[in-house]
Amino acid sequence: MTLPQTADTLVTMTTSGELTTDFSLTIDRRPGSGRKTAQATIAGGKSKLFMTSNRGSLKLLRSPF
Repeated sequence: MTLPQTADTLVTMTTSGELTTDFSLTIDRRPGSGRKTAQATIAGGKSKLFMTSNRGSLKLLRSPF
């Protein structure tokens, strides 16, 4: 997923795979399950975006525009 730095979005990412991002994250790991949940607040975080995968990698990249 690619978002501009001005997206005004709270992004929640959940996976047991890898997380890659250009934005600052807060990560919460769940012991024993291997799953982790990360949140990134872009601009004010007015809108919400949920990204979920069981084992796959999730990428949140900053748009160059």
